[in-house]
Amino acid sequence: MNSRSLPLDLLRSIAIAMVFTSHFNQYASDIWFGRFGEFGWAGVDLFFVLSGFLMTTQLLKEIKKTGTISIRQFYLRRGFRIWPNFLIVLAAYYFFPGIAERSILAPIWKYLSFTLNLSLDYGITGAFSHAWSLCVEEQFYLLLPLILLLLFPFSSTKRSMFMVSLILAAEVAFRHYRWTHFTKDFFYFYKPSLFYRQYYENIYYPTLCRLDPLVIGAAIAAFYNNKPNFFSSERSAKIGGNTSFVLAIFFLICSFYLTRHEAALWASCYGYLLNGVGFGFLLLSALSTRGIFSQFKGKWARHVANLAFSFYLVHKSVIHHCHLWLIHMGIDPGSILYPVMILACAATASALLYFGIEKPTLKLRDRLLRKKSFHFG
Repeated sequence: MNSRSLPLDLLRSIAIAMVFTSHFNQYASDIWFGRFGEFGWAGVDLFFVLSGFLMTTQLLKEIKKTGTISIRQFYLRRGFRIWPNFLIVLAAYYFFPGIAERSILAPIWKYLSFTLNLSLDYGITGAFSHAWSLCVEEQFYLLLPLILLLLFPFSSTKRSMFMVSLILAAEVAFRHYRWTHFTKDFFYFYKPSLFYRQYYENIYYPTLCRLDPLVIGAAIAAFYNNKPNFFSSERSAKIGGNTSFVLAIFFLICSFYLTRHEAALWASCYGYLLNGVGFGFLLLSALSTRGIFSQFKGKWARHVANLAFSFYLVHKSVIHHCHLWLIHMGIDPGSILYPVMILACAATASALLYFGIEKPTLKLRDRLLRKKSFHFG
């Protein structure tokens, strides 16, 4: 597998586009993306699937090659990948509060410890709240190397499938418990704004409620580690890749309709699972050498994927302030100039962050660790 596979670049591009449309609807206008933008929140789950797959693949390759995992090097690589961009944007929010899309920043220690998502009071401290997804990933990766080291000697396809099924079932049960015990009363008896606050804080943000796509991504990596020749022939690769694509569309359509009321009981319990399964099949299709994604040759996706992390960090603030500026300038939200200007400003800000901070630090990381960068980490 090529770490810079164009199909994987395309999936990362799709993920950041979905997240952008979601926040565009929220902070600017829903004229342009409508219901698709409302479903754009699921783009985070696609990021999680990709991240779980790529990080687990990297670690399993290291175990196969050396028999162990260098925990120190793994955390150093993650630190170089996340911290420079993250700290620059966090410092901008802290020292220049006027750039925030919401008024109040959570205590700094919550960002620095990557625990923002565990007690995020969205109704009050909503600035830079999208850092919650980084917290979920960092908490997951804190334990992943140790878990793989413990389980690798005993791993098999059947055991892995059983463990993944058990975790996913526990996830659904846990969300059901959280909904019925912490949000149900607000759903039936209180104002919608109070219910959504409880929903986000008790179900949407906590790590233990959002493991489905990360676990599915890691499971696909383990599957490929145990069955490297699953799509070995041209025929099986084509059938498997295209079948996976059809299944991905099916599960994502199911999620699209189930989560029309995102915070309702069944959507809360099964929406993330359907997203994880759908995006997991989409990843399988992208990994097939003869599936529908194998025909994709657009080099533009590589550039979008390069900017994705920087774009994610800055886009909410840019959308919010560009919206205010464009309205002040008298530009109609229905004009094509409106979304084009906002997207151009977000892309420019992310390019400055990428070329000014992210790319140089990744090069420094590679020199220090004397290894080729696994870009999607």
